[in-house]
Amino acid sequence: MVQVDAVDMFVVKLMQVEGLYKASYISGIAQATGIKGYAVSMTSLGIGHTANLHFAIASALEDRYSP
Repeated sequence: MVQVDAVDMFVVKLMQVEGLYKASYISGIAQATGIKGYAVSMTSLGIGHTANLHFAIASALEDRYSP
């Protein structure tokens, strides 16, 4: 989809992509192609949200979360 310019932005949910490794891979694609990326948390509290914040900061994605 990136190759045919069909993507405007990436939304990365750690729980849906099964963790930090795959999320980092998606983030790398977003950064390499200049496509905007967002890290989104499906949980508003706890370790899952903390992991999402850590990922967003480490990968230079904007953090967006739904409470």
